[in-house]
Amino acid sequence: MNSDPIGAFVDEFTAPAARNLIRHMTCHQIQAVAGMLTEHGQPESAQQWIDHHLLYCDQERPYSAHDTRHNDEGELATIDDAIGHDGQSYSYHRVVTTGDHTVRARIKRHVHTFQSYAVAEVLTPALTWTALAETTPSNWFEETPSPYDRSLDVIAALGPLAALLLTRARTILP
Repeated sequence: MNSDPIGAFVDEFTAPAARNLIRHMTCHQIQAVAGMLTEHGQPESAQQWIDHHLLYCDQERPYSAHDTRHNDEGELATIDDAIGHDGQSYSYHRVVTTGDHTVRARIKRHVHTFQSYAVAEVLTPALTWTALAETTPSNWFEETPSPYDRSLDVIAALGPLAALLLTRARTILP
């Protein structure tokens, strides 16, 4: 255990699992963590925080321009997300708003290809989900880590695929 507060901060925030906190932090807080890590000799970890945040935030602007989660017309604004891991599989669900629509990405990476899926769905006025875009596991399964990987970072593994599905869904919607 590190008795130095800065050392303890660096130890905790360079661990891959710590990046799962990103979905609970504002852009400003992410910048502060990245700045502290850079200042204390961990520029690679700082860049990983920024890269993960940019995947999660889904904004097409320079990182320095991020200070809130935006919800302008046509942009994706995350309203809910969840990760899961049960040993045999892991999953990532992300719900966003884009314009007047609520869209979600659901991805499950199982040890078996046939039990894995990736789909984007839109919430209908009747409050049911309708599939808009999907991609077969053969397109992404081999590029994602096994559920048995001890250093698994679910957002890093499935976040880019979720962003792709949500962008495809946004393009399909009127």
